[in-house]
Amino acid sequence: MNNNTLNIAVIGLGPKFKGGIANFTLSLCQSLVRFANARVHLFSWSQQYPAIIPREFLDKKSKIIQPKEFDLTYCLNYNNPASWIHTANEIVKTKPDIVIVQWSIALQGLPLKFLINRLKRKLPACIVIFDIHNVVQKESSSLDQSLTKSTLTLGDKYIVHGKLTEREFKNVFPDLAIKISDEQFDLSNKEREMLRLFHPNYDMFDGHVPFDAAAFKKHHNIKGFVFLFFGFIRKYKGCHYAIQAFAEFIKTHPDATLVIAGESFWEKATSKGLLQKLQNKTFKMMKRIFIKNSQNDEWDYKPLELIHQLGIEKNVVLFNQFIANEEVHQYFDIADAVVNFYEYATPSGIESIAYQFGVQILATPVGHFDDAIVDGVNGYKAKSFETKDLADAMTQAYEKPISRNEIKQYGKKFSWKNYVKAIVGNDEE
Repeated sequence: MNNNTLNIAVIGLGPKFKGGIANFTLSLCQSLVRFANARVHLFSWSQQYPAIIPREFLDKKSKIIQPKEFDLTYCLNYNNPASWIHTANEIVKTKPDIVIVQWSIALQGLPLKFLINRLKRKLPACIVIFDIHNVVQKESSSLDQSLTKSTLTLGDKYIVHGKLTEREFKNVFPDLAIKISDEQFDLSNKEREMLRLFHPNYDMFDGHVPFDAAAFKKHHNIKGFVFLFFGFIRKYKGCHYAIQAFAEFIKTHPDATLVIAGESFWEKATSKGLLQKLQNKTFKMMKRIFIKNSQNDEWDYKPLELIHQLGIEKNVVLFNQFIANEEVHQYFDIADAVVNFYEYATPSGIESIAYQFGVQILATPVGHFDDAIVDGVNGYKAKSFETKDLADAMTQAYEKPISRNEIKQYGKKFSWKNYVKAIVGNDEE
């Protein structure tokens, strides 16, 4: 293939949606244009989940700008099978050389399986690449493995973002013959390949207006050494661990502040409207049927109550809301360390943002973080989930801080340019 004329269709989330997958997909499309000189068309979900799920997925806070570098169509509706056919037909019209599918949750397997099967019939020469964010789901259900197996087997090439994702893929597909590479795809054929890459650093959060960090901290009463928990408040992200460890830490360092900036994931579920109550009740019943382990069900997860229970209100500053893209830089600019005390960790968008702003990362010794976080290099890793060990990691960051410049230099290898080059080459070759 001639990299200068590659025609690429991407299936994923457009920028009007919340969260890291939408941001990732936007940066991927922009980078394919910038670094591979490709023609790109993003075919986005218009509704990515069953309508029964009681959550607001649209980003109503960030300034949503229609990208100029590539084409974008919101067309794939989970709840409307006619849209699956329409989306496949629209992709076929663009005659792509490559289709890159963002895979992050098995629930989407049903429409994606239909869509990809149709594309393979109509575009037999097209290469289908799955860009895999997760193999094992955060809230695992009895349907997940079936949907994951039946959909991912349709791929020609696979991208994984870390060693954990590779291991999980091999566990799900132990007999799948696949060539594994750390360098670059061979796009001259459809031989099954897995490319071991990384989660690139986000490049969209730099402030475009002057920001007075000192004034921001003074206004919000943020003092001393600042620990930041950022992003959706979900059980697997360990907000409860961060709060408990911080309560232990300030026994000896009372001048520190824990900033929690993010939306409680099931916030909409607290709505009191009649329709919302019915939706909540139905969804909760379905979760009980399909969630394998009740401990994975985070419906009643309310870690912020610990702040009052532990009596640390004076040292915690809470922004319990979705943070607009334009405001993200403010929280990382004031942070001295990012707290990622996850229960389960695949490559993290929060880690990638931390590299962009040069903030040291505190993590638990699980999954991706067990491989990715190196003490004294890019952060500090707790020895265990015991509160004392988590607080000790905080103490290390406080007493032996890693400079922002060192963190930024470390993160440079995780660039979008390197990511795109590994997938399709670049226009400089």
